[in-house]
Amino acid sequence: MIRRNVILAIAVLALASARDAGAQRRLNVMLKGYDYTVMLDTLLAWSDVLAAPGETWSAVKRSLDSLNIPVVTADSAHGVLFTPGFVARRKLANHAMSWSMRCGQGITGDYADSWKLTIAYAVFVDPSEDGRSKVGIAMVGGAENVDGSYKQPAPCNSTGLLEQEIVKRTQLRTLNPLRRHQ
Repeated sequence: MIRRNVILAIAVLALASARDAGAQRRLNVMLKGYDYTVMLDTLLAWSDVLAAPGETWSAVKRSLDSLNIPVVTADSAHGVLFTPGFVARRKLANHAMSWSMRCGQGITGDYADSWKLTIAYAVFVDPSEDGRSKVGIAMVGGAENVDGSYKQPAPCNSTGLLEQEIVKRTQLRTLNPLRRHQ
């Protein structure tokens, strides 16, 4: 009877901590150009990284820093890096904005290259079954015209290229001991 109660107590604690972790990782944002709340945790694109979660989380943070992408929430206990919105114009990660975001086009080209973008993102680092890590990244944006003539704000979708660059830099940092602290 005591053994059964102990097993039941452990199961209840595991369920409660799993529920708490899930609640901590539900990330919703409101951006101009959207008529609804964007649930970043449902947009994740996952990649495998050949390092333990703690090392991977640190490498992701350094990768974001090296790309001049601001981090508002850095929660290593839950494996989350998150920014509900940062403003970018013209360039991101040393590329034209249209490299990373698609916001529609006008007669002068892609709105991402000429409008003001507010970008929200979330990065989740989870352990994989083999002791390594999985990195999930979601990015979304909203664009506002700054030319003076009024146009409705536009929603922006990620091209996936910035996410690939973050994962590539993270993998290099975890595989190359000389780059771990850069």
